[in-house]
Amino acid sequence: MIAHAPVYGKLVLQVDDVHMTYHSHGRIVHALQGASLEVAEGEAVGLVGESGCGKSSLGRALIGLNPPTLATIDSGRIVVGGRDVTHLPERDWPEVRGNPVAMVFQDSLSFLNPVMRIEEQIAESVRIHDKQADVRKRVRELVQLVRLPSAVLRAYPFELSGGMRQRVGIAVALGCRPRLLIADEPTTALDVTTQAEIIVLIDELRRSQGMSLLLISHDLGVVRSVCDRVYIMYAGRMVEWGTTAEVFGAPGHPYVEGLLAAAQTERQGRHFASIKGEVPNLSTQITSCPFSPRCPKAFDPCGEMPPTFDLDSPAGHQVRCWLHAPLPRTAREGLNGARSS
Repeated sequence: MIAHAPVYGKLVLQVDDVHMTYHSHGRIVHALQGASLEVAEGEAVGLVGESGCGKSSLGRALIGLNPPTLATIDSGRIVVGGRDVTHLPERDWPEVRGNPVAMVFQDSLSFLNPVMRIEEQIAESVRIHDKQADVRKRVRELVQLVRLPSAVLRAYPFELSGGMRQRVGIAVALGCRPRLLIADEPTTALDVTTQAEIIVLIDELRRSQGMSLLLISHDLGVVRSVCDRVYIMYAGRMVEWGTTAEVFGAPGHPYVEGLLAAAQTERQGRHFASIKGEVPNLSTQITSCPFSPRCPKAFDPCGEMPPTFDLDSPAGHQVRCWLHAPLPRTAREGLNGARSS
């Protein structure tokens, strides 16, 4: 189990050492191999990693959207709004989805119903989750909150731009009055200007509506600008976490160093920085450090799974990397030198 930093207040989300597998056509994929994180009330938390690391699998598990015939949570615990939803039956998920937790998806066109007008789609979330509200009035409030003209209410999703559809998706989520908003790659396929507008909007709404935010993204700049804390995910588990300023300002894991270097807009010499190698095959349980085959600093202990090491931060900056174990420096330097030669 991950030891987390002191949080702002009461936890709205708690994920403890979750292992989840997908089963399809005789093949098993270990999508989550010990994932843990926490989000407190009013807090913005980022979840970062390469494609295929398990970010979206975890996000969908938090709201019960992984197909039960394919996905199995083998161990661990997920608690949303104080309720254990780890093995919640499908019939009970409507009591959780929307309130206390709602989700904004990366593909708004597939999320929205193509044959329903926008007004009815927003109204539906209000009727189900905000039964005391004046539906018509609340729908117009939500459209104003996400900065859309009232004319979109009579439109169909295909008549709107990608940015407008994403704002509609946010309005639908807000209609549920969630305590926690999960935004899964909310700016995918949008132009740069619209991306910035959507991120600013989500951050402002999170503050004004008193929500917590879990932002799932591979964009380090977006996470840096919005999130109070961040978890870095690799091969289905967290490898580093802490305040955004500490993790990005003084990374403790070579994977995080690689991500930050690859995100630089200026080239080093004639080449952009990159992380060599491929992400691991999740068809097998990983028992060694999952990043060691790609790591320029790997040495003998990396053949075993690293525990959590505290980086002596009052804010709870922690990392899973043998470089921070109390090992002789000479042994480390010698092995690293041999690897690079």
